[in-house]
Amino acid sequence: MVFLEDRPFPRLTRLLLTFSLNYLLCLALGHTIPSQLVRAFVEIPRRTPRHGTTRTLSVLSIGILKFSLPQFARSARLELLTIIQQLLLGQGLLTAGHSPP
Repeated sequence: MVFLEDRPFPRLTRLLLTFSLNYLLCLALGHTIPSQLVRAFVEIPRRTPRHGTTRTLSVLSIGILKFSLPQFARSARLELLTIIQQLLLGQGLLTAGHSPP
């Protein structure tokens, strides 16, 4: 007889879902307007544009750096709570006022 605890698939599925949700939340956090302060603090822009931009860090990198840098960690937690509240209310992640210029 095979028990559910013996099969690793439900646990692996939950782990993959957790990683996916964290990835999406970091993307949403790095896409906010206040995250532009983090970008200005850590990013060294390219001298010549590549693919039409001088940016060197992705939105994901900015979201992760916002959590890891002590001076931005508190605001990152508050923004993350706001993003989660929006999701709980059924609002989208990329609503007006959250996309950078």
